[in-house]
Amino acid sequence: SVGQISKGEFFDFYLDTEYFGNISMELNARFPTGIRILEVRSLPLKIPSLNSSINLIYYEVNIAPEQIKKPLDFSDRTPIYVQAKTDKKNILESLESISLKDNTLYGGLYFGKGKVNIYELLAHLTDSTVESAKVYKITRTTMYVQKEGALYSPMEVK
Repeated sequence: SVGQISKGEFFDFYLDTEYFGNISMELNARFPTGIRILEVRSLPLKIPSLNSSINLIYYEVNIAPEQIKKPLDFSDRTPIYVQAKTDKKNILESLESISLKDNTLYGGLYFGKGKVNIYELLAHLTDSTVESAKVYKITRTTMYVQKEGALYSPMEVK
């Protein structure tokens, strides 16, 4: 996403013809510094795109503890709604985990339609707007497919 740092991304691309070269080496030679392909796999065309299968994303947010105005304890499971562009979303339906250590907020958010995004969560926690929440340094650390209680890399799911 624009405005976020990422420690790992997945992307799909399709070739019209069979390719026998070293695609990662050839693309890495052309990418800007800091962007590198670490792994390439050939996947069947019938599976959904890697990004469409991702449903759990972990984040780290640099934020001072005093900037967080709402409690991080959601153990009572009382619904907490935030107003999104077109509807209300329940934070608890999106939140997998959350903790604060020193000046870093760690969170896991379920991803998909009707789920709270990181900016909406930060706006709620800081009692601010989604636009104001975009000032924080956000790092997307890992992305998974959670399926039947287990976590998988999107490249593992078939």
